[in-house]
Amino acid sequence: MKIISSQEPRICGMQIDTNVGLPLLLCVYMPTNYGDDSSYDAYMDCLGKLHAMMIDSETIHTLIAGDFNCSPGSRFFNEFVSFSDDNNMIMSDINLFSGVYTHISDDSIRMSWVDHVLATSSLDELIGNTSILNDVIISDHKPVSFSLDCKTCITTTADTNRHGCTATWIPNWQHCDENILTNYRYWLDRLLHLHDTDVPWYLLSDSCTTCDTAVVDKFHKDVFSCISTAVHGTIPVRKCLRV
Repeated sequence: MKIISSQEPRICGMQIDTNVGLPLLLCVYMPTNYGDDSSYDAYMDCLGKLHAMMIDSETIHTLIAGDFNCSPGSRFFNEFVSFSDDNNMIMSDINLFSGVYTHISDDSIRMSWVDHVLATSSLDELIGNTSILNDVIISDHKPVSFSLDCKTCITTTADTNRHGCTATWIPNWQHCDENILTNYRYWLDRLLHLHDTDVPWYLLSDSCTTCDTAVVDKFHKDVFSCISTAVHGTIPVRKCLRV
């Protein structure tokens, strides 16, 4: 597990090595709408920081859950939807529920649906056992509960000693369907563009009389780095025992 520093007290996150890759898991407490420009600017700033964390991590799988302080039809909801669309995320809880509430005002008169779960399509497919825990009273919010159908990739010292071998996780290409392969191709293409991995065509021209090995080595390293990241983030894995 890797703790992700956000430099923002409203956002905390981590990454866990799993059999579906290295998902970025973020928890948020978004600014409240007070009807003024200051609260709007604070909300947009927080959305911008969430986007920057996703870009900086170069993650393929992302899940963001928490108090987004916006319910359908509220002032910030359009910005919430735009953020979801711009980052190719699915509003998982909204797709699963309708007519629910997760917040009750202190006077018990006003109820709203402000706590949400956003996920990239790869993680949205793994979300299950989703419910709103109406019988749990810990604050004026109702907890939103869900699970992710994936396994953490952990090799224990006990297993290594008992079997006299080391367990590692390797890509399991045989379990890839067309959707997984399409996702892999998409993210590999995106990573190659992000890292400006261009083929050094001038080395293949007739006018080039010498081979710049440093350029070739860098191109080779950059390409395989992108492939490794895309494989790690999209391709299922299986345990391989090695002596």
